This record gives sequence, C-alpha cells and structure tokens, in this order.
Amino acid sequence: MSAFLILIENQNIKTYEHRNGFFECLKNNGEEEQVFDKALFWEWWRQKSHYQNEPCSFVLIGDTTDFEIPSFVTLSQDVEIPSKDIEKWIHIPSHLHLFSFPNGIERPTIKYQPDQADQTTVETREASLSLYFKQKTEHYKHS
Repeated sequence: MSAFLILIENQNIKTYEHRNGFFECLKNNGEEEQVFDKALFWEWWRQKSHYQNEPCSFVLIGDTTDFEIPSFVTLSQDVEIPSKDIEKWIHIPSHLHLFSFPNGIERPTIKYQPDQADQTTVETREASLSLYFKQKTEHYKHS
C-alpha cells in the first residue's frame, strides 16, 4: 500500500510519499511545488507515483476543505501514515486543516518535543531543504 501527504495552500500543492517513516517529495519537473489544477494534478500524480490500482491513503494539510480524491483511486481501509511521523516531520500551522482519506486521522494533540540537535522548524512552504536534511540525519541516526 502507498501513503501520501499532500500540502495545499494558496492553490499551490506539494506531494510527499511516505516510506519507512520518512517523507519523499514527488517533484514535478524538478519543482517541489506546483499550482493546483485538479485534472492535471491527478494525472501527474498517477504517472509520478506509478499508480497501479493498489489501495492508497492520503493525509491532507491545507487551507481548503473541499479537496477530493478521484474515483479511479482505490482507498485503503486505514490511514497508512502514523500521526507520530506527521508530528515529527511536519509543522502544521493552526490556520490549516488536517484530514485524511480514508477518514481516521486527527490533528495531533501532543506536540513533538525536539531535542537540542533537532531545533529546525519545518514549515509547509519554502522549507523543504530543512525537511530533507532533517530526514537524512534521522535516517543516519537509525542506520
């Protein structure tokens, strides 16, 4: 099963695939962010993720509540991204909504407490380099 985190704000969208506790950004022509166009986005996502009708789950963080998953996508029965991974890697500003497909995830109530070496705040915009290095550091800690 595949799991995706989608960040959408001001009609700009970023998509991450969740793998082994980390988020890998799916880039469009080398760009992490793209202007959201429903039809173009889902066709791009289908090709980029190599979607083959396997069940998927999605966590969405954004300034919209009318986001929809197209009918060609098969949803898994459970959300495949643990809340602790979202809390650990993604800062969710209070003005953004958090929901999932299928339903089952709620806004984290326990705030991630970083240690001294982990003081970088990852914002939903313009901080992907921070996210990348934070994930790489965490990966090497556990290797």
